[in-house]
Amino acid sequence: MNIGGKPMRRRAHLTLAEREDIMILRREGGRITEIAAAIGRDKSTVSRELARNSCRRFYRASTAQARYERRRKACRRSRILDGEKIFSLVRDKFLKERRSPEQIEGRLALELGASPVSDSAVCRGIAQGRFDGCIGGRKASRRLRRKGKRRRVPGAAGGACLVANVDRRSGYLVGGKAAKKVSAQVNEVMIASLAGMPPATATPDCGKEFAAHAEVTTALGVEFYFARPHHPWQRGCNENANGLLREYFPKGRPVDGFTDGQVQKVYDKLNRRPRKRLGYRTPYEVMFSTELQLI
Repeated sequence: MNIGGKPMRRRAHLTLAEREDIMILRREGGRITEIAAAIGRDKSTVSRELARNSCRRFYRASTAQARYERRRKACRRSRILDGEKIFSLVRDKFLKERRSPEQIEGRLALELGASPVSDSAVCRGIAQGRFDGCIGGRKASRRLRRKGKRRRVPGAAGGACLVANVDRRSGYLVGGKAAKKVSAQVNEVMIASLAGMPPATATPDCGKEFAAHAEVTTALGVEFYFARPHHPWQRGCNENANGLLREYFPKGRPVDGFTDGQVQKVYDKLNRRPRKRLGYRTPYEVMFSTELQLI
């Protein structure tokens, strides 16, 4: 038996090659101290390996390696998204309802008292491609919101456009599709959507479609205060709503192709989406002082 000493290794699991050395040396009658010196391991490591993985006093490297791999897999911390129920819940909330990872965690905590999944776990799942292929082969990371340069949601010049009126306190969104981006059509949508809950004031941008705003003031008693040109932060709530609408009405796609019912369905979805600034309640819940079951 030829035993050559090797430098002792520290805190590393035995490899298959080392287990094969142990098997050969053991069959040749090597003692534990001699085997340990030959493979550069502490004798206690070799002793534990033989005690743990020997079968009927015989040691086989392949059997020992298979046992090690099973134990290694079993002791690994399970990932929360490995559970089918929580994975399906997160997938539907993120891909179908377009909630952010933070909104998913926040709403779960609000309804359940504690969230079974963190926003960082959802982000890791997205980055690892766990949800890829669930939306027609596209990467799920494309659903994450990113800042864009253009926040308005118009149609083509002279075509249809969306009218978005947002309550500043709750973020509740009302409005609809105007057949043309002209004052008469926009005013018609504004009056119809605000008739049941006329606000005290409105802060639109300086677009030509609001030139006849006096008609809305006469009909509903709403005072208009226009934001300064190139000062979108003066109407930040509406700019945020426009960004949310962009998720459903991509830039470059004419609004004319959507029916009034489809537009209203999107508005309803946004009004039932949890918001961080509302403590993960929805605009609908805050606006009407109620509670929804969304999980």
